[in-house]
Amino acid sequence: MIPLFQIPFKAGLRQAPVQLICQGVNVENELLLWVDGVNAQDPVVIPLSAVPASRLLTDFESYMEAHRDVARRVLMVASGEISPTIAARAVQAMLMDPGLDAQAAVDMVNEQALDLIDADQQSQAYFWGAGGPITTGGARGAALAA
Repeated sequence: MIPLFQIPFKAGLRQAPVQLICQGVNVENELLLWVDGVNAQDPVVIPLSAVPASRLLTDFESYMEAHRDVARRVLMVASGEISPTIAARAVQAMLMDPGLDAQAAVDMVNEQALDLIDADQQSQAYFWGAGGPITTGGARGAALAA
């Protein structure tokens, strides 16, 4: 079972927040959120405990089953080369914009993931921590300090 979480995310302090789907991964008995969805070698991950505004959406399999027709189109376009995070975000994008085709949705969320990596490297991506906006680096540091 692959848990999917929604977390409040801002690409910058002046940007409007969005509910970002992230995949939960268990590393050394700690649940982490895989934020970027594309970088399997060195992903942007933050501890779930650092983002108290997160909520469990569902598991990946249930999400895809609930949106079977859209999910099938996303998975066919991606030819199996897609993470659960990216697949779920692409399905969500198509549900929000019924005119969006599967290839455009996958391309869009892949670009978003690359933007998240860039924002993380520049400490410009923000999530909602216990005390307000927190960068991905800050979220990782807060969890280590706890």
